[in-house]
Amino acid sequence: MKFKSSVYVFGVAFLSSVISFAQSPMPTDRSGPVAAAIGNRIYVISGGNANGLTSVNEVYEPEHDCWREAAPIPTPRSEAAATVLHGQIYVLGGVGPDGTASAVVERYDPQSDTWSPAQPMPDVRRGQAAAVLHDRIYATAGGLPIGPTDTVFVYDQVNHSWGNAASMPGARRNAAAGVVGNTLLVAGGLRRFVGTLDELVGYDPDTDSWTELSPMEIKRSHLSAVAVGGKFYVFGGFNNDDFFLASGEVYDPETETWSFISAMPEPREHTAAVAIGGKVYVFAGDNADNLSLATLDIYDPVTNSWAPSKLETVMCSGHD
Repeated sequence: MKFKSSVYVFGVAFLSSVISFAQSPMPTDRSGPVAAAIGNRIYVISGGNANGLTSVNEVYEPEHDCWREAAPIPTPRSEAAATVLHGQIYVLGGVGPDGTASAVVERYDPQSDTWSPAQPMPDVRRGQAAAVLHDRIYATAGGLPIGPTDTVFVYDQVNHSWGNAASMPGARRNAAAGVVGNTLLVAGGLRRFVGTLDELVGYDPDTDSWTELSPMEIKRSHLSAVAVGGKFYVFGGFNNDDFFLASGEVYDPETETWSFISAMPEPREHTAAVAIGGKVYVFAGDNADNLSLATLDIYDPVTNSWAPSKLETVMCSGHD
């Protein structure tokens, strides 16, 4: 992905339900970052823009609508995955400074604001989807130098080691994952010779098996996803027509059905999303003009509405 200069998004609705400007955009525009929430803070880490890969670790405080700078990640990357395990953020794989897929895993401790190396994955990956289930990190599929894979790696923090779970039903990369109940859900992605996918698959750790579930309404890859209130939400991405998507969907495991939700203020891919306090925070990405974004939009599932970014970034004042 080649990136141009940054752009901020102000009140363009694109058939979405948009409420008044609500929050500060990111200090650094980028595409393909990772994001993770610990306590009442959201950490948006690395990614790429017109200047190449960035190592920034920017922290958003929703309560105060402001940003702080934290210790930068030692290995900048894009198309990585991130999860939170026992209060620490693990950043897995991605495309490194040399432009190739990586097996590097780095761990961030917000208490000490420090990074440390963790056990590398057994093989390189880019565009993998990851989530924590039963105190284990599942890193699903992703891209190898020869194309997407169906392999699933499992990290055991107690033994500081990686193992394997059952392979996915079909190779893919640039999908998105989340956990609802006892099920790891993985949606969308890209498959070689097929293109973008509408597939949703679920993993049961008790049986170490995958099940094909109801497909999404739209095929999409390079999407973001979160689980909120017992449901699974997906946002943006692009599809086989090289069309950047603003649309979002929600999957209800009780009815096994998908429904469209209000669209994002702007079509984009390579975003990062997390949920705090019942709301979804969608960061960064790039758009159809190949612009890396500093956007922060907030989605409220209760009102099915979006709050787009303000014009100016606000940095937090005072000490932590």
